[in-house]
Amino acid sequence: MTGTLPTVADVIQWWTSHGQEVPPENTPEWADMMLTFQQWHQPRNVLVQYKGGGYDGCFWEYNYAYFDADGEFHCIAATGYKGCETEEDLKEAWDKRPKDFSPIDLNEENWQTFQVEEATHHVLGLAKWFWQEQSIDLPITCTECGAVTPGAKMFGDNPHGCGGVAMTFNDLLCPNCAENEDDD
Repeated sequence: MTGTLPTVADVIQWWTSHGQEVPPENTPEWADMMLTFQQWHQPRNVLVQYKGGGYDGCFWEYNYAYFDADGEFHCIAATGYKGCETEEDLKEAWDKRPKDFSPIDLNEENWQTFQVEEATHHVLGLAKWFWQEQSIDLPITCTECGAVTPGAKMFGDNPHGCGGVAMTFNDLLCPNCAENEDDD
């Protein structure tokens, strides 16, 4: 890299060194390449979802790390032989298998998308971790009534198996709906 600010050539060299094809300029793919580079080299308030090693009977499962507003690394969940407990482990693994990593700018829009697309137990677990470890409130929309509620106050409901020994919830409920559920 040249100096403290990377050039476009630096980004392209880094991208191609990871086996990626350079997309055409001024496309969404170009913007994604630039954003990925920025998140990797200057991560701030970035949740990193990646394929970790999993548990017995499972080849991999999603693991999580977080770079806070100061760029400090936090291991949220690291399992199995591919789990990354340190920043060095994470960067080394990311360099070797970039397609297994999804950096997520932790803003309101991306969190809303994440909670719709990801497993409910991951959403709930991350919301509770962020509140307990970072004092960050990640709100979750109640499945029952639609109320947006601080994630740390939410409850998982209607558990079911999802293969092997794993379980997940069908629903995430706010305290009012969870209380009403208990009354039924």
